Amino acid sequence: YHLLETKDRKIAMQEALRITKPGGLIFSAVINRLCPIISMMHQEPETLAHKLEYDPKELFRIVNTGKYENIQELPNEFTDAYFSELDEVPNLYSDLGVELIETFACQGFASFLYEKAEHLKKSPKAWDLFLDLVFENATRPELLGGSEHVVFVGKKRP
Repeated sequence: YHLLETKDRKIAMQEALRITKPGGLIFSAVINRLCPIISMMHQEPETLAHKLEYDPKELFRIVNTGKYENIQELPNEFTDAYFSELDEVPNLYSDLGVELIETFACQGFASFLYEKAEHLKKSPKAWDLFLDLVFENATRPELLGGSEHVVFVGKKRP
C-alpha cells in the first residue's frame, strides 16, 4: 500500500508470482480507501474538522483517488500511501491468473479501538475470547470495508 501507481502494484504482484512456486500462497495487504477519514475521526477529530473546514478538496481528492503523498516529508504525517477499493486486489489476482482463496479484515470490528481493547487485556480470559471473536468474524463482508487493513490470500495456479 505504499505503491501509489497501479502499474507499480502490478509489477510487485508479478514479481511475487515469479518467485512463488506453483500452488504457493501470496498474501496481499491493503489499507481501506476510507481508512484515513475514519482514523482521523477516531484519533484526531480536531484535525479532521480543521481539514474539512480549510482544505476539504484535499480530503475528497484522497478519498476519490486513494493517493496520499507526504510531499513536505513531515515526520509527524503519514508516509506516502495508496488506499484501496476492496475489489482492486481480487481484480488484479484475476488478471494475473491467481486464485483468490481468502479475504479477511485484520482488525475486523476492533478497528480503531486500541484504547478500549487495552481494558480487555487486564483479563487474560476476556482477551483470549475477544481475539477469538475478532478472528471468527474477520471474513464477514460487512467488516471488510470498515477494517483498517484487509488481507487477500491468493494461490498461484500450477
